[in-house]
Amino acid sequence: MTDRNPFNRRGGLAAGGLALFAAGALASYLFVGRWSNAPDRSASAPATQPAPASNPAAPRAIEFSGPLPDVRVPVAAEMARRAGIEVTTVRSAVIAERLRLPGTVEPNQYRQVVVTPLVNGRVTSVAAQLGAAVSRGTALAEIYSSELADAPTKYIGMRADLAAADQRLTRTSRLVEIGAASRQELESVQADRTRLAAEVEGAASRLRLLGLSGERLASMSSPAHVAGTVAVLAPSAGVVTERKANIGLVVDTSTQLFTVTSLSPVWVIADVHERDLGKVRVGSIATVTSDGSTDVLQGTITYISPDVRAETRTAQARVELANPGGRLRFGMFVNVEVMTPGTRAGVVVPADAVQAVGSRYFVYVAAPGPGGAYLEREVTVSARDGNVVEVLHGLVEGEVVVTEGSFLVRAERERLGLRAPAVEAATPEPSRTVKITVSDTAFEPARVEVRQGERVVLEFTRVSEASCATEVSVPSLQIRKALPLNVPVRVELRAAETGEIAFGCGMGMLKGTVVVR
Repeated sequence: MTDRNPFNRRGGLAAGGLALFAAGALASYLFVGRWSNAPDRSASAPATQPAPASNPAAPRAIEFSGPLPDVRVPVAAEMARRAGIEVTTVRSAVIAERLRLPGTVEPNQYRQVVVTPLVNGRVTSVAAQLGAAVSRGTALAEIYSSELADAPTKYIGMRADLAAADQRLTRTSRLVEIGAASRQELESVQADRTRLAAEVEGAASRLRLLGLSGERLASMSSPAHVAGTVAVLAPSAGVVTERKANIGLVVDTSTQLFTVTSLSPVWVIADVHERDLGKVRVGSIATVTSDGSTDVLQGTITYISPDVRAETRTAQARVELANPGGRLRFGMFVNVEVMTPGTRAGVVVPADAVQAVGSRYFVYVAAPGPGGAYLEREVTVSARDGNVVEVLHGLVEGEVVVTEGSFLVRAERERLGLRAPAVEAATPEPSRTVKITVSDTAFEPARVEVRQGERVVLEFTRVSEASCATEVSVPSLQIRKALPLNVPVRVELRAAETGEIAFGCGMGMLKGTVVVR
């Protein structure tokens, strides 16, 4: 057998071989990209073998006839060690499924406070503007109240009566000591003093309830110090999300002047289809992302509604999560991903072991026997859970695959030309494109007719925010794609056999059919 190992050529010049090896690795890295840069293929969006699209915004999915044969890539053991190639054993693990749900950001109802006045009167000034951030105790507005003007005057009079009663009690006590007054007179004066003290305390409590501070009560010594206005204070920190107070508005104690809402934590209300209710639990961890931000936030499901809405066949799950910086805004549409308990076992490998080559995925298996070689093997991948990837076909438990440095082996195979160029050839252009509009109630058109063997692209465009179709799925081809608003999403397929290919929204509410004749 001819030795095709590049590192044994030219008289065993290892340095030259290493340079060629690194150059090939760099070319491969730039041409192909690593698995970590490929889209995350979770259980909620089962991976197919997608064909590369010329337009990154228009992903395509196609059907393949079968896996390619293994290719043996010779790599000397010494050079593999110098290049830092590492291997690991393929293992079985319980696959945790991800459930992807549409959600909407809402205020935390427990931290949303409606502010009402404590007195009847008229608004004289407003300090808080709509959208202003306020702290607890911040003055939002001021109200003039005739009731508030009368109550302090009465309070000052009661304090004067109490002071006179104290003096009478002192004099009567001295007279009793010298026998100039009876014990009965002393008891009567004491009773009067106790009654007046209770009235003063009652008046002070009422003024405090009306919004007057203790310092302001203590400073009242004459009617000249009485003011008929009182400040409306923010009961908690947050943002003014509603303002109904304007100068001159006549109010009573039931009038809603402001609404103060806390921006963190917030609620995300997710719609759970009835078929998935058994997978969701109170206390489950949920990951929240949005199309308009790269932030990934984690929260906890705190409530699941006991009823299923008849019009959508979904129940609402409430996710409570922190909102640092207020990046999640009320009313925003978000994606909620819930980890469900693992229900099946599968073969998994580290994510670094999988290489995307054109429209296919490969791993590099350590070849049995001496010689220092790896087998490039095509695999079918599915769910990615953290740093591991599920392999549906192509590997068995116990095999040894390359992890760190797999792209270097890929580069060496490419440099040696061990795989036919047809593997990475561009996918033929589809024979036609069918544009499908996704509205609130249906796919338009919902029925597409194609000829057997025809390659066709279904281009879905969601035109309504109210539509439940935030995803499109083709169950028979294991295709599932997100449908952003007003962004065309392409699904390419080949009509290999006559019959029907069903497609629908992610929730199963809207349905359509491709009829192959």
